[in-house]
Amino acid sequence: MANPTAALAPGSQKGNSAVTLACFLLFAFLSYLWCRRFFSFDELGSQVMMDGDPALNARALNWVSRAFTTDLGSLFNGNTFYPYARSIALSEHMAALALFNVPVRWFTDNPWVGYNLIIFGAYLLSAIGAYLLLYELTQSRLAACWAGIFWAFCFFRVHHLSHLQILTYQWFPFIALFILRLDKNPSLKNACLLSLFFILQALTSWYLAVIASFLALIIFVVNLKPTQLTIRHFGSFALAGFLVAIAIAPFAWPYIGAIRETDLSGRLAASSTLGDQVKLLDFFFLPVSTYLGAMIPNNKYWVWQENTLFIGYSACLLALPGLWYSWQKNRRVALMALALILVGYVLALGYFSTAWGGKLPLYYIAQKFSFIAAIRAPQRFALLIYFGVLLLSGYGIAYLASKFNARLSGVVASAFALLFLFEVYPTNLPYGQPVVYQPSILDSEIAKASKDKSKPLVVLHYPIYTAMPGYPTNEAVYMVDSTTHWAKIMNGFSGAEPLGFKDNMKVLNTLPSPEALALLKKNHVDVLAIHAALPEARRIELKAFFEAQPYVTIRQVGADQFLVLLDHQR
Repeated sequence: MANPTAALAPGSQKGNSAVTLACFLLFAFLSYLWCRRFFSFDELGSQVMMDGDPALNARALNWVSRAFTTDLGSLFNGNTFYPYARSIALSEHMAALALFNVPVRWFTDNPWVGYNLIIFGAYLLSAIGAYLLLYELTQSRLAACWAGIFWAFCFFRVHHLSHLQILTYQWFPFIALFILRLDKNPSLKNACLLSLFFILQALTSWYLAVIASFLALIIFVVNLKPTQLTIRHFGSFALAGFLVAIAIAPFAWPYIGAIRETDLSGRLAASSTLGDQVKLLDFFFLPVSTYLGAMIPNNKYWVWQENTLFIGYSACLLALPGLWYSWQKNRRVALMALALILVGYVLALGYFSTAWGGKLPLYYIAQKFSFIAAIRAPQRFALLIYFGVLLLSGYGIAYLASKFNARLSGVVASAFALLFLFEVYPTNLPYGQPVVYQPSILDSEIAKASKDKSKPLVVLHYPIYTAMPGYPTNEAVYMVDSTTHWAKIMNGFSGAEPLGFKDNMKVLNTLPSPEALALLKKNHVDVLAIHAALPEARRIELKAFFEAQPYVTIRQVGADQFLVLLDHQR
């Protein structure tokens, strides 16, 4: 990689397509290097994390993909947290990602293949989008190539590896690009493309929908020229807004009901206590997962801490001359970048600040728009800061390219790119090698039992981790394994829970108590899946009890697992 960008220095138009292609191939290669830390390209159905949030998202991704092709009306119904009707609305629906996953499901039922390809696509499309945006602004391919590398490989994406709905922020540069193009040329094409990319981002995650809205608003306001605003401008932006609204509304409505029916309802009341969430140091301290960060004793900035928000020293260094150069060449870009950085930092602080002595803007916004209070990790507004640094550092490279000859500017840009990649490469991650996915043997048996049924089975898995101490990430394993059969399962893991869910699971954990048996009957549970992880004494107790019941069939699966098949009609 010592010289792949040397050819990117300003020059004639001859060979520009080849240079762009070379950049895109470089982005693809770097995306491959990063992604092979998370899954194997030889086995796309592998992953390094198959419980918790990744399993939750893999199951949701595949449920929504299935709904797109079989029963669109069931998109939000889900098959977990039974009998709750809208389990997909307990987390992110990721409908935009599910669309890309649909063709993957034509070739494989492995829930991780599409999931992994989407991660790879997030890296590659982020790089391409940032390249196109900075080339549009600077006409420098060196600046564009740097921008692609910075936006794609910023450590924030590794930090959110377990959050597919957050790491897929690849459409931000496209949104910015088409706002600027629509401002210059208010055409139907630009209006439709702006709305398309905003819809793709908004229907990936509500977090990203809100953050992208601030991004779009800041870029629109900074570039607004009232003296040049025409009816054509107004009509084009209005059309884009209308298309976005009608596309998003059907997906937003189920969440309104979910707020009333789940513990999401308590977030508005709690928002006034969530503040002072970031410090300036958070953006400049190397994560322990990087080469240099691993050398820092007692480094608390580990991969999954929300305050692991490292920008990169090389990017910040480039942003300094980039601020001066953008102020000289295109003052509105400098103002955009500064506004994004400032607004991003204030929003990342949260709802309330004792340090600043009062309520913050996000608090008042949440009072006006209650769904904003569902944001419990305001640190993610750091994406606005990164975008501001993207603009300034891109202009920093453009400045260097204007000062040096083609060869030297290529070497300098390559050096900055290599330094940045060294700063953020995830060499030290807290998990092992990728493992090829295999559903549990019990779920494979449930799939066989489901084939003869006219309606989905209702299943309860034991052990019930929700009823035990600790964070119940293993409940998500039941969820992703349910993609094997799509039975309705009473277990669940998510960012929110239906009201009364935990109480019911605690009762069911007392089986074979009369209260638990009554709850099984009330919910028409067809199958109890008794996994080997359940303590042996409990397995023996449950097996002995159900063997004595006339309405039960026991199906042994291996030495220490079995299914309890219930027939409440007998």
